[in-house]
Amino acid sequence: MLDKIWYRSKPNLLSRVLQPISLVFIDIANKRKIKQQLKQYKSKIPIIVVGNISVGGTGKTPVVRMLAQQYLAQDKKPAIISRGYGAKADNYPFEVTSGTLATQCGDEPAMLFDALQAQVPIVIAPERVQAVKYIEKNFPDTDIIMSDDGLQHYKLARDKEIVVVDAIRMFGNKLCLPAGPLREPIERLKEVDQIIVIGNCSDKDKELLKNYKNVTYAKVVATEFVNILTAKKVAKTEFNHQNAIAIAGIGNPTKFFKTLEESAINITAKKVFKDHHKFTQSDFEGIDSDITVVMTYKDAIKCKNFAKANWWYLDIALDINV
Repeated sequence: MLDKIWYRSKPNLLSRVLQPISLVFIDIANKRKIKQQLKQYKSKIPIIVVGNISVGGTGKTPVVRMLAQQYLAQDKKPAIISRGYGAKADNYPFEVTSGTLATQCGDEPAMLFDALQAQVPIVIAPERVQAVKYIEKNFPDTDIIMSDDGLQHYKLARDKEIVVVDAIRMFGNKLCLPAGPLREPIERLKEVDQIIVIGNCSDKDKELLKNYKNVTYAKVVATEFVNILTAKKVAKTEFNHQNAIAIAGIGNPTKFFKTLEESAINITAKKVFKDHHKFTQSDFEGIDSDITVVMTYKDAIKCKNFAKANWWYLDIALDINV
């Protein structure tokens, strides 16, 4: 329901009714920002925050993964911090290791640890400053710390801010919560160092983005399919014109389904779960055991313990400046 209200080019009647509450939200958020900045922690290690000004999935984690891989290729030593949404660790800060479950650290940290093959320290904590201090103490030779989300976590000083934008949803009706999808007013974009727009922008939206500096365009591209049970990798053309069921428990499943369709798979059914859904075997009851199941990397991490031989996830990469 909120999507229909928020993601319109112009606010509808309900959004207008909610606007006074949005003004209160902005006022509270501004006071909180000022208060946090007064006691801001400044690390000696450079910090890049990859976040957004809107709610929902925009593609922050793929950007963090891409940056980490670039730093590794340059023989640098990056580290990653995250709030660890939905995590249930015994203590914080919590370092992700090879034995860590997604339920302990959260979906995105678990996926990043797997994707980066344990080459990058990943530490979670609701208070990101705690995670930074843990890295300073335990990984003192770290060259750079990336924060997956946390643009509005002003307790932590940052050296660079990157905002990720979904080209399809953009900024909706451009209003703040609850009248619109924005966490901060759109003017906040003038303060950030870089804006990465993922997807195909309309000409109208490109005109809007000309008001801001350092706008980079990127496209999600499918790279390969990976078997969840065996980790076998096959070409993205492996399932061309074959029937498959698509599973998604992410913030913006439409983007995933579109990427699958571009891979020429014949999707016979789509099953959508809420973001950060904790998958169990019962979620797949009624699915023909002979049909191919494809899902996101983030969802696959949580299905390893009960995956079947014909379950795959689609791995992706970002094609920058397309």
